[in-house]
Amino acid sequence: MKVQPETTKLYLAGFCLLMLALIVFVQAAFNLDPFFSPSEPTQIVLLYTLSTFIFLVLLIFGFVLLRALVKVWIERKQQKPGSKFKTSILVSLISLTLIPATCLFLFAFGLVNRSIVKWFSVPVDQIFNASADMNAEWQKEHEAIARSILLELDRAPDTDLDELRQTFHLKAIIVIDDRGTVLRSSAEPDVAAVVVPTFAPLRANLRSRVAAAVLESRLGVGSRRAGFFPGNVRTVTDHAAESIVMRKADHAAVLAAGIEREEWVAWLAAQGRRTIYTPDTSVSALPPPLVRPHLAGTFRHARARGRAARRTRGRSISLATALSLAPALAAVAGCALLIAGVPTIGLVLVLVYAAALVASGLHAALRFRSLSVGAVEPLAVIVSQAVYLAGFVQGLSGRAVR
Repeated sequence: MKVQPETTKLYLAGFCLLMLALIVFVQAAFNLDPFFSPSEPTQIVLLYTLSTFIFLVLLIFGFVLLRALVKVWIERKQQKPGSKFKTSILVSLISLTLIPATCLFLFAFGLVNRSIVKWFSVPVDQIFNASADMNAEWQKEHEAIARSILLELDRAPDTDLDELRQTFHLKAIIVIDDRGTVLRSSAEPDVAAVVVPTFAPLRANLRSRVAAAVLESRLGVGSRRAGFFPGNVRTVTDHAAESIVMRKADHAAVLAAGIEREEWVAWLAAQGRRTIYTPDTSVSALPPPLVRPHLAGTFRHARARGRAARRTRGRSISLATALSLAPALAAVAGCALLIAGVPTIGLVLVLVYAAALVASGLHAALRFRSLSVGAVEPLAVIVSQAVYLAGFVQGLSGRAVR
């Protein structure tokens, strides 16, 4: 007996769902750390790609199931022959799927609740309270150190910063006036520069606020800015040099080597010089506005990231860049599938990208308290992503800029 094409597609879909469920079960039931534990950026990107693929497949099958339900409902309403049989078969299959899943959810829900009650008992509460008290004492100690440094500088403005830094066991000290000009600085000998996060003020013209919203968005070509104070004090080897304080000798060396600003931190790291990232200090500044200044900066940043990826063989590709470009790549794949005559999967991918743009626009509207920013930001994201991909490909290919 010849198997019908629809039956073959159904078998393939069931097999794919079974494999996805098996993968989820293996990840949850077994400890896979000894065999596969992501420790490099490329492995993290691989896991994210796999998770995105699983999510998209589940979304596609959910869309197909919804379409089948609507189709059966219409046939049942029109009283077509065989519609009752199709309805009973569909209800039976959905019941066979939902009943075990519901039982498993209820069992897992009860098990987790019971475990939480046992884990977070009174002794654990006491441990958390003690940790909170220790954290408060640590903050008071650091505030006292900072107040002591300020009082010492106020009492004796000509104090030797190197001696003061060694006294308080600090990595670096920078004295900045109210206009942001660096007056004096001191750092460990191998520290070449300090980078700080940059934030955009709420009051600015529309073009600058939209550009800032694109840079702060998770879709914003690498998320070069953030709407909050991210991370801890740490040494960075590849960071945007938008707000940077550098030693004069290192700055002269960077200029003499002809290195672009976007690659300063990576070049210093290659020379064995350290750059410290300090989120406790921030700079409020507007980015280059739309359209041409913003896109030119995006292209330079993407070209620098492409060169770094070529130099490190992909190890420099950050998770933020992969997250920001994944929806755009899904939209490109969806358009290609629509052109190739696969409308269902292509439409779902395009709708996922559109939903991500809408969410980004809502976030921008709330962040800058402006409906105009929220309406223009998705369009700016699309153009910025296209420019970013062009710059990244150019930097990755190593072609010279004419």
